[in-house]
Amino acid sequence: MNKLLSKLRNLDWNKVFNISMGIIAVLIIAFSCLYNNNLANLLSSLPDLNKSWLIVACLSIFFVWLIDSVIIKNIARYVYPGKYSIFKAVKTTMIGQYFSSITPFGVAGQPMQLLSLTRQGLSSGIAISLLVSKFLIYQTVLASYSLVVLIYVFFSSNDVLKELLPFAFIGFITQAFTIGLLALFSFNKTITDKIINAVLFLLSKLRIIKNPKQVGDKFRDQLNFYLENNKNLQKDKKLSRKLYFFSFLQITILFSVSFFIYKAYNNDGFPILQMIFSQSYVTMLSAYTPLPGGSGSSEGGFVLAFNMFFDYTVVTQAMLLWRFITYYSCIIFGSFFARASKKADKLEINNTSEQQSSNN
Repeated sequence: MNKLLSKLRNLDWNKVFNISMGIIAVLIIAFSCLYNNNLANLLSSLPDLNKSWLIVACLSIFFVWLIDSVIIKNIARYVYPGKYSIFKAVKTTMIGQYFSSITPFGVAGQPMQLLSLTRQGLSSGIAISLLVSKFLIYQTVLASYSLVVLIYVFFSSNDVLKELLPFAFIGFITQAFTIGLLALFSFNKTITDKIINAVLFLLSKLRIIKNPKQVGDKFRDQLNFYLENNKNLQKDKKLSRKLYFFSFLQITILFSVSFFIYKAYNNDGFPILQMIFSQSYVTMLSAYTPLPGGSGSSEGGFVLAFNMFFDYTVVTQAMLLWRFITYYSCIIFGSFFARASKKADKLEINNTSEQQSSNN
């Protein structure tokens, strides 16, 4: 019994949680594919789909990634004194897409992007400044979208969406809270210092960090660097407008994929704006789901929200096609960049070992 308790204490519970969430997500995927032969029916229906609209739907996700890379490149060019290529930006985007897709709440996306940026020659302060600025812009645009959609649903006659309104509102509150927290860190140095001191005090009492003062000073240096960059970025109105426009375009294209799939099924009658609003609604519903990619709530939310657009016999197939284009493609294509980065790490470790051996 004591041995069992000792093993349980030594377990990496964070790793256990992530693996468990991954397994549940895979089971949800398997259920969605196998239930009523959905995947088989989707594959058999592909020849009957409108190829032009299907291609537009598939290409949309590539444009989403490209715009994301352009945003990274534009911010990097502003905060980084060196040369930063679009290829490096694409690599950072795809690494973020991959790790955001395979971890609960997408928590590993930005840390892995931070690692990617520092390996590309950016200091940690510049990399943090870039990622936080980008995230704040994206979340602001997304929350604005969500607010408009909530108002639209509140006054609409769709009973299904109205029943889900409280859940969507929680998703919106999550987005708004994230923006508020980032804005607090970005514009109020006094409160931020107090929060840092409180967190460091707690971590030191829990013996998670040994030298809170040293850690605090280092963190404040990076934070001050970010605050200065963020202040300068806000002053550059032309660049700010461009970045907000790119983020709006990126989200709009992403939310339009369901409309392109709708047209691929040779449907007609519903305007694209209504589809975009419904897709934004699905995003809010899945915002606080701990499973990778919001699995479960994303699939269920799509079926509920788009049941009024698609025939009931194909709505689940359309959901699978949407998930493949907007989610599984991020894992498939992003994995190539993640593997390339892993191989580079191994090569760097081997070279370091060889140099140390030769020196000895």
